Amino acid sequence: MSHNKRDEARRSSHYNTRDEARREKIRLISQCIDEHEPIGVNEISRKTTINNATVSRICLDLVAAGRIDQLPDRRYTTKYYNDMDEAILRHLKQEMGRRMPLNQTELYEETARVAGKPPEDPEFRKAYYRNYARASNT
Repeated sequence: MSHNKRDEARRSSHYNTRDEARREKIRLISQCIDEHEPIGVNEISRKTTINNATVSRICLDLVAAGRIDQLPDRRYTTKYYNDMDEAILRHLKQEMGRRMPLNQTELYEETARVAGKPPEDPEFRKAYYRNYARASNT
């Protein structure tokens, strides 16, 4: 068996098609974003061992498909929505519409109070950043 045929056989034994390899990368990236949101391309790349260019392309495809959001600071977050998200989004839109908006720290703490969650709660933190992107884009 020639060197190229061995390499080809080895690759095809792990993934039958390029589509399967891409689907696996999408699954790994989506899972990483869900577990560590908000998260940037470099961090996703480190955690998944997928190169930066591939992570960046897949993330942009996922944003275009409406499966994830990109924050103003270019990090990514999931497209998850529940009652807490609704309260946070409503509050953020209201605050961003004010003539004298709160600073970032005050906005974060006030939003936590409105949502009835402590600011250090990881679920609140994820919901805040998800909805901050939505409120900023409206």
